[in-house]
Amino acid sequence: MKKQEKIDLIALGIRKAQLLRMYFRYDENYFYYYPNAVNERLILAQEEDDFQLDGYHIRRISDLKKAEIKDDLCPEINRWKGITDKICNPGIDLSSWQKIFESTQLKNTCVIVENEAERDFYIGYIKSASARCVSLYYFGANGQFETDPVDIPYSKITHVAWDTRYSTTWHQYLTAQAMLPDFDALAASEKIYYVMAEAVPAQNSEERTQFGGAEISIWVKAASKKEALKKARAHIRAEGWSFVHTDDLYAAKRDDFDDPASLACYDEAEADGLSSIFYTWPADQ
Repeated sequence: MKKQEKIDLIALGIRKAQLLRMYFRYDENYFYYYPNAVNERLILAQEEDDFQLDGYHIRRISDLKKAEIKDDLCPEINRWKGITDKICNPGIDLSSWQKIFESTQLKNTCVIVENEAERDFYIGYIKSASARCVSLYYFGANGQFETDPVDIPYSKITHVAWDTRYSTTWHQYLTAQAMLPDFDALAASEKIYYVMAEAVPAQNSEERTQFGGAEISIWVKAASKKEALKKARAHIRAEGWSFVHTDDLYAAKRDDFDDPASLACYDEAEADGLSSIFYTWPADQ
């Protein structure tokens, strides 16, 4: 299907509350969705599973191979059972991943974030969202939260879900067993760290033909030096570079900087969690 054909069919499904069968490139199976909203990049929908709704899901238009209306008795049964009466657009702003993760609907909500193409699965709570990635407090099957949050680049996300039976059950259990961390206290303990690192262009990156390397100044909000370095290295990797070594790393104050560019980066890190400047040199140097 062409992109506009997909969007038009999803828009029809929204207007008429029709159940759609959707096929995505990273899964040989299909999904049943009642769509809530769509734009040029993203789809927001409620999943239907055996005559019940199972949470909200956001997926990328670019991953959608084809969609079709489910034309059998099942949608009629859903109408008879009142399932379609529960279709509701939650009002999430789909204009960007950052807007999605900053939405009040996802605050303190147990969310699932996946890269199904690479089989990466995270479940947890949103710490912050920057222009490039979402930071997630995440836990494993034992219910224990990892010490450091994970930064997930938006480019790697294929699927986000919340209010599903799976995520809701986890939230109920963790709450009942007092296993949820004090997220506000964790956030309050964070500082701005300054990291100066050297890096080289990653293999097969476009930068490799232009640059021999770079000194990178990074301002990052973190709870420890270890977390700050982890986030800095992840940022360097996401930008298409390979970390070489760290030249400097310390907890910074705004008064440590006096040039406008550094002050702007400090303020951006305070607001968005991270900011950086790449000082590159030519490939032949």
